[in-house]
Amino acid sequence: MPVLTQISSRVLNESDTPTAKAIASTIGRMITAGELPVDTKLPTVRQLSRSLAVSPTTVSEAWQGLSAVGAIETRGRNGTYVRVPSGRGSPRRYRRVTAGSSHLAIDLSTGTPDPDLLPDLGPHIARVGRNSFTSSYLDSPVLPELEELLLASWPFEPESLTVVDGAMDALDRVARVVLRLGDRVIVEHPCFPPLLDLLEQLGCEIIGIDMDENGMVPDGLRTALEQRPTAVFLQPRAQNPTGIAINESRAKHLSEILEPSSALVIEDDHANDISAAPLVSLGSWLPHRTVHIRSHSKSHGPDLRLAAVGGLGD
Repeated sequence: MPVLTQISSRVLNESDTPTAKAIASTIGRMITAGELPVDTKLPTVRQLSRSLAVSPTTVSEAWQGLSAVGAIETRGRNGTYVRVPSGRGSPRRYRRVTAGSSHLAIDLSTGTPDPDLLPDLGPHIARVGRNSFTSSYLDSPVLPELEELLLASWPFEPESLTVVDGAMDALDRVARVVLRLGDRVIVEHPCFPPLLDLLEQLGCEIIGIDMDENGMVPDGLRTALEQRPTAVFLQPRAQNPTGIAINESRAKHLSEILEPSSALVIEDDHANDISAAPLVSLGSWLPHRTVHIRSHSKSHGPDLRLAAVGGLGD
């Protein structure tokens, strides 16, 4: 089947009135699935716009979006070709959130704690510096004493547990393992701006779900699952920026809606125990479909950058 026909059929099958975003997402999924291999020559903007009955501007915007994540490249007069996606550059929203914060009396945008309220880690860090806790690269990534403490309060029994460089590092690592170009991903609306930056870097199609005082609205989640998303990202308490905490009734309801799907649940407990709200994890109902991230950066200091990740072993 000619590439033009292949792309047009798929786009029109997934969207009655194709937008630039819909075109880019569909082609992204085709690239990820191997239906459009690397070095495939794509139709021209005018050819695809005529086939889809949209303006050339719409297709051009789709091409720009795919170029931004490195999924396609223009080779001069030879045309536009599929390439291995490389991802976007800088985290734009995060830069806008933090830009110019020095003039504020109190900056709450990043959730950074007052240093005077943090524990003194000096003696403990000095002890770490004097000791060798590992003897081989094959040793467990988590010290036995730390693993015991984490498991004692983990909301469900994880198949695997590790420690990384803060919650954003954890989100980045998990996302890059489970997500591919064009994947649909559910997030809370509004949500933490750097998460949107990360998902856009990966070329994902973002589906925002409105929230009420108890978290994601169930009907919104149910409708979004019809689009077969790969993952659902949420913050179970102290949600940034709303401060909302999921209660047990809502978490159970969301879990029941998610249960028939294949979407992976990725929880970011960024506030951990400094939150006044108790932790309610969807992993209590979906333990084999939940990756739980627990940050200790706010409780022990952002310079420590420590977070635990537990969930599926693979």
